[in-house]
Parts: sequence; structure tokens; C-alpha cells
Amino acid sequence: RIRKSRVNEPMEIDSVYMSGVDALKRMDYKIAVAVLRPYEDYNSALAFLSADYNHSALDVLKNLDDTDSRVCYLKAVVLSRLGVKEEALKYFNLTVAHAPSMEHRANLDPEMYEIVKLKEKNAYE
Repeated sequence: RIRKSRVNEPMEIDSVYMSGVDALKRMDYKIAVAVLRPYEDYNSALAFLSADYNHSALDVLKNLDDTDSRVCYLKAVVLSRLGVKEEALKYFNLTVAHAPSMEHRANLDPEMYEIVKLKEKNAYE
């Protein structure tokens, strides 16, 4: 992540943020959450979700752009975990509308199994 600087100053890499992203890559989710919490962006939502802090993930995701397929997919996952299946399906459908290849991604996530089945069931009705 790069911090915006004043006019005619070089851009500065946010090393704190990058250490949080690195913690995500290492699957050290507790550290990732601690570092990324204040940023309230996609990576902080992903850190919350990965650490199973589902309500915190949803709080961040509610403020992110629903035209981003990655955001919609994370919303579908967290809503599925929270048992809000119909709303999870809504976001999964948005995901697929923005990025059709993401439909196959759902087969890799156990919490999306019921959502995929719900989508298939709705297609036949």
C-alpha cells in the first residue's frame, strides 16, 4: 500500500500495512488483524474473516464497493458463516455477475457449499 504524499513528493510505501499483508500471506491471522484493523479495506476484512471474526469482517465489507467481485465473494462467505443464506446467495450472484470464473471458486470453500446448492435449486425453480 502506498501513502499519498504532498505534491512533488515521492510516494511512500506504508510498511506497517505491508507487514499486515505479509502476515496474511504467512497465515498469521491474529497479527494480520492487529495490524490491518485500522485500514478497514479488503485486506483487513480478509484478515478478520480468516481469523473467524465474522461480524468484524462484515462490518468492514459493508463499507466496501459491491462492484468488486472479491468484496462480494467475501460478503457471501461471511454471510453464509453467519447463517444468512439468502443474502449470501445475493452476494454470490453478484460475484458471478462481475466475474463468472468465481463460480468455480465456491467449490473450494466449505461454507459456500450450501450457497452453491441454493443457487442451483433456484435455477431449477
